Amino acid sequence: LEIRKRLTRLAEETGGKSFFPEAASDLTAVYARIQEELRSRYLLVYQPAAVGKPGEYRPVAVQVGRPGVTVEAIRGYYP
Repeated sequence: LEIRKRLTRLAEETGGKSFFPEAASDLTAVYARIQEELRSRYLLVYQPAAVGKPGEYRPVAVQVGRPGVTVEAIRGYYP
């Protein structure tokens, strides 16, 4: 159970998801979820206004002002 928590946290922090199917029959639902997410993805690119220190963590916050829309993104990165 602890390893699942760690993998879930790692996935969330990097903008991903984790799936833990118990049986091969569970894969149909997992694949459907992945396919749904892939069809509704956008690539957002930006260039920071200020140059930070090399190796310094840079937090990322993406907000959407449209009701019913959710954003899943990395929480930050190291350049």
